[in-house]
Amino acid sequence: MSNVNEIGDNLYIADIQPGLQVTFELNTEVPKFEPIEANYQAPREISRPVGKNLNLKFASWGKDNKLPNHIMKMVLNNNLAPGSLDTKDHITLGDQLVFYYNRFENGKKIPTPFEDPELEDWLEMMQVNEYMEEAVIDFDWLANFWAQPTFGKKGGNYQDKIVRINAVEAIDVRCGVMSEKSKRVEYYGVADWTDTKKREISVYPAYNPDWEVGKMPRTFLMHLKKKTIGNPYYPLPNYIGAQHWLRHANKIPIWKTNNMDNSMNLKYHVQVPEKYFITMYPDSQGFSAKDRRKKFEEKIKQISNMLSGAENVGKAFASQIMIDPQTGKELPGWKIDKIPNDVNHEAYSKDYEDSNSAILSAIAVDPSLSGVLVVGKMGAGSGSEKRLAYEFHAKVKTRYARRLLLRPIQTAMAINKYDRRTIEGQERKIFIGIQDVDFTTLDKNPTGSQKVMQ
Repeated sequence: MSNVNEIGDNLYIADIQPGLQVTFELNTEVPKFEPIEANYQAPREISRPVGKNLNLKFASWGKDNKLPNHIMKMVLNNNLAPGSLDTKDHITLGDQLVFYYNRFENGKKIPTPFEDPELEDWLEMMQVNEYMEEAVIDFDWLANFWAQPTFGKKGGNYQDKIVRINAVEAIDVRCGVMSEKSKRVEYYGVADWTDTKKREISVYPAYNPDWEVGKMPRTFLMHLKKKTIGNPYYPLPNYIGAQHWLRHANKIPIWKTNNMDNSMNLKYHVQVPEKYFITMYPDSQGFSAKDRRKKFEEKIKQISNMLSGAENVGKAFASQIMIDPQTGKELPGWKIDKIPNDVNHEAYSKDYEDSNSAILSAIAVDPSLSGVLVVGKMGAGSGSEKRLAYEFHAKVKTRYARRLLLRPIQTAMAINKYDRRTIEGQERKIFIGIQDVDFTTLDKNPTGSQKVMQ
């Protein structure tokens, strides 16, 4: 499919297939986003066809079609979430990719790695490491990612082989509305959806396992996702349930910073008798209002110097008592009150701890692996604790993500007919897997690590 191009005010045209075009108008309404709308479960159509009875409609990702952007900003403003998700990314990627076949011993399936220079060269040409590193971030942050396999140039040595897999930026992809006939998504739109004008949308066919190899498009998109009940187009990340905690935690440092920047740090309130300077420096003795103002400023500076500084602790301040000549009564005198500092620097600290606990639990990465200091514990976990947490996460928590990440590569192997090799005189079904570093104690292995297949 070719690019979608603008031909008028909010009017666009696209080639669905050779000789077949459709025009459509985009709805650019942007409703206000609220946290609970992250669970929006009925994606609306964000485009509608006009002029022809052909459909090119996209499902909105969130109520305003900007949910991935909202999630990204929410996570980036948190002090824990990005680092924890980064740890999750690294563990999922493991140490290296390996090819293997399954053999059976005593009724057990045993993955057996093997070397194949041709397949290794193909992986390098495919730039799979770049694809994996980009795709895993989209998956851990947004629970969705798109892989783009591409065939070699026509007329070249690899015209019938997949030679590249790219990860398309997830926030830029939208699913076409499912076909009523096939009950599946048949195309995807790639664009900057934050641009309300949407001047250009690239449209790609969705991978169909029923395609005949010789009749496949030269490039296509594969949508990899972990199903969320009630979300047929865009599953939600597991940590979405902690969205309110994330927003709450993000506000606390801002509150503390604004409190420090904007609050007044006054220690004393000096109350000056209204007639003191008039009585002390009257007009009859040649003092003007300007003179009295100068005397006032000098006296306040003197008081301030007396009350401030470590060297002045314990000093006394003395002032004269004025007597009303008419009544003989004491006139109001100087008064210095200490101003209590009611700013609670511990405010929200308990909330902050609760928020951090909720966020870490939702992301599901052991704090010891991310170097997070948990309240009530010394340090970020012992070496043994880290090793056990790593092994559990690598062997159990990454299984689903790794299957999704490897699926486009395995699909490309099948299309290229690389998924069967003769090994030791026997044809084997070949798979691609991820090898981990298995950390051990030094008494069992002097290097402290060994390679294991997952």
